[in-house]
Amino acid sequence: MLEGFGEVPHPVVGTLGALIECSERIVRSPLRQRVWEQHEIQWRNLVLVGDAARVMLPTSGQGTSFAIEDATVLADCLLRYPAKGDSAGVESAYQEALVAYAKRRVPRSQRTAMVADFTNRMALGESWGWRVVRDNMPRLFPGVDLKASKKDKIGWPLDDREEVGTVESVDGQRS
Repeated sequence: MLEGFGEVPHPVVGTLGALIECSERIVRSPLRQRVWEQHEIQWRNLVLVGDAARVMLPTSGQGTSFAIEDATVLADCLLRYPAKGDSAGVESAYQEALVAYAKRRVPRSQRTAMVADFTNRMALGESWGWRVVRDNMPRLFPGVDLKASKKDKIGWPLDDREEVGTVESVDGQRS
């Protein structure tokens, strides 16, 4: 790393090489990701949203997007399962909404994790095979938009759109 980046400027110590030299220790930790299963992100009257509902590699670039999507989907589920009658009816509707939320979010997280894993392996070139793919992709497919060619066949994993409906409020207004 120092050979390639040692002379890159650093605002405090001058260069990245100087930063590494003055560091007492350098901790190396592998990047990890994990998508929780449905029963892990929803339990009784509790659900996980945002980063708590999944651990994604930074190559996915989806942290804030997932948090916003999660909140939107959770609100949609709560609106789709309105409380009816007594406290048992309220609890039942609430439980149905949380189960529906968890069921909707897991597949999206799994698809994004798959793309993030592929992107991470290709970018880091952790084996010779991945380096060959990374370094030769433009030559193998010149001028081809790989995203467009896959979209029609199996769907591009990051193009998912959540369908959020409108619900009539108590006063008859649509929201």
